[in-house]
Amino acid sequence: KNKHKPLNFGRYAPLYDVASRSEFSSSQDFAAKGVAALCSIPGDRDNLYNTGAVQYMLDLLLDGRSKEAKVDACDALVELLKSDEACRNFLQWQGRDPKDGTLYSSGLQAAFRLKDSRNADLQKTGAVVI
Repeated sequence: KNKHKPLNFGRYAPLYDVASRSEFSSSQDFAAKGVAALCSIPGDRDNLYNTGAVQYMLDLLLDGRSKEAKVDACDALVELLKSDEACRNFLQWQGRDPKDGTLYSSGLQAAFRLKDSRNADLQKTGAVVI
């Protein structure tokens, strides 16, 4: 019998905050890896998308300070998108690129922009999300 108990939102919130808002790339890298790891656990994955993980990972994808944090955000999204509800959240997400002000009306647009990245890893992980 599986004895794993998913964490509640109060336990996820600090990871989200550090992943998407930290001024330090090393902190973002650490937190993004944590969210990506939790997304690979089915019970936690359900709780994560219910607590806004899709939004936070898309925000990190747009405003991450390092390639590693953005790749981990993509990895988390790939896991989250195994859920129909998370897919709806992804498709309905809206956000603005903080660097150039581009408005995105879907998570697909945000992920698709990675095709133009100078980094091959980001190009690949963006394609996997799409």
